[in-house]
Amino acid sequence: MTNTDNTTSQKNSRDQFTVEKDQMSALFMEIGGETNALIQMLLDHSEQAQSNSYFALLSVAQKIGYLADKGVDHAGGVPVKGGAENWFLPPTYHWATEARSEQLDGVQS
Repeated sequence: MTNTDNTTSQKNSRDQFTVEKDQMSALFMEIGGETNALIQMLLDHSEQAQSNSYFALLSVAQKIGYLADKGVDHAGGVPVKGGAENWFLPPTYHWATEARSEQLDGVQS
């Protein structure tokens, strides 16, 4: 094998790896996006479904979404929601955080 053949082989291998990373990132983003939609649906109907199976399904969905985002991040893509805080903490936590941030912005202006 000549040096040119070896270089071409390495380039093809690197290109294939890049495509595979992009494909993996897209798959993980799809899983994360669909899981996020499922979580939103569950949260929208939380008053009607306060059973153990509801909470188990919500927990599993949160874990799937979080793991998908970790995969996206590892593959070099953009996560759907980001870290564990965004997947596991309830909406009320995020609302309070946003309200506090807005208060601080108002004080600093």
